[in-house]
Amino acid sequence: MIVNHQANVKKVNKKVVILSSSNDSWVLLLERNNYDVVRCKDIRELDAILEDETNCICIADLTNCVFSLACITTKAMNNQHVRWVTILNKEQLDVDVVRSFIGKFCSDYFLSPIVDGQFMPFIKHQMGMTKITNNKNPKDVLIKLLLSGESKKVKRLKDLVRRVSSSDVNIFITGENGTKKQSLARYLWHSSGRKYGRFFTIDCDLLLTSSTQRDIFYHYFSNSAKNIENFKNETVYLKNLQSLPQDFQLKLLEFFNLDLKSRLRLETQNDIKIISSSSIQPDTLLNEYQFNKELFYKLNIFHLDVPSLRERSEDIRKFAQYFLDIHLNKINTMAVKFSEDIDKLLLSYPWPNNLIELENQVKQAVISSEGPVITSDAFLLPSTKCAKRSLKSIKDEAEKDILLSALHLHHGQVMSAAKDLGISRATMYRLLSKHQILPDGDRIRA
Repeated sequence: MIVNHQANVKKVNKKVVILSSSNDSWVLLLERNNYDVVRCKDIRELDAILEDETNCICIADLTNCVFSLACITTKAMNNQHVRWVTILNKEQLDVDVVRSFIGKFCSDYFLSPIVDGQFMPFIKHQMGMTKITNNKNPKDVLIKLLLSGESKKVKRLKDLVRRVSSSDVNIFITGENGTKKQSLARYLWHSSGRKYGRFFTIDCDLLLTSSTQRDIFYHYFSNSAKNIENFKNETVYLKNLQSLPQDFQLKLLEFFNLDLKSRLRLETQNDIKIISSSSIQPDTLLNEYQFNKELFYKLNIFHLDVPSLRERSEDIRKFAQYFLDIHLNKINTMAVKFSEDIDKLLLSYPWPNNLIELENQVKQAVISSEGPVITSDAFLLPSTKCAKRSLKSIKDEAEKDILLSALHLHHGQVMSAAKDLGISRATMYRLLSKHQILPDGDRIRA
């Protein structure tokens, strides 16, 4: 899905995201009043739309919405840094789950039918309140942690990010699985002059299975000079570059070559910046994965490498506290803090899947903790008795534990667990097969 909204500087602080299938006059009224209106047509993409927003309103139109209230509630829980309002009718006010949603997540509501003269003052008031409350985006805290630390690799990364953030070159990011490369990519976009343009993610893992991802790829990288001329200030993030199929590599290379010809002939320039990332280092990508060398050199103008948790062990406790703060606000639990001896546990484990594994462990510890203090017993870390085990075997065991923990949290629902882990359905089933974790109806057996 292409979210069609204008990259207009004047609208930057007036963004309204709507969850509605309605074409009522209030939607047109927002656009006429110079609001940057983004209609979310796929609820799975809402997190990405709201990820970097703070001065933003999200309107859930419960009178004309194809999404279930349960889905909307989950998204509101995950995006409490934006201001939520809802549109509903009088009858819906008597529904308990609707009243609960409004009470927990919405700053206000508006009754349908909407009167034009009342609606815009209501929206202007809500937009004004976003500037006063200015809820802090938790992703801002995460990126600050990513770029802070005393290790040489972290200091080097921070210095390189500072140098390249204002440039317009293509950037290639490497790092082990779970090191939050995508968060860094979005930070680079948001720190540049392109933050007023659009940012789209293409997961190369999904190009063969997802029509939405293919549509976005062809939208940007078709061999049309006319298409090239239409792009202004765009940023595309290619995730899991090692999985980019060969025919798509050739299509992308054609795009670069066409852009060169169009600049010479039409005196115009493709205005797309590409940030790509991979868990595979450049030499391995070129030699073992046989990635197209000419294309790689066009993508890898500037290289950033994100350290693993093992390379920044002094920061593990800070990341654990960050994830604890996040999930204490989302989960009904008695837990409020870690025990004093938790550092020993965190430092004794190699964290082969890095931050995604640490977050998953903290989350399940919050859920399973029986008191206000989270002790070491609440963590379900793989055994590390054998220090001579290979890193691969440790990673495999940790990966399996993450899958089992996610499936347990979601009562065996494979798709829900996959969404929680941030992976595609195809990747989830591949990992389940790899670790011989077999779905059996609604039950999971290993």
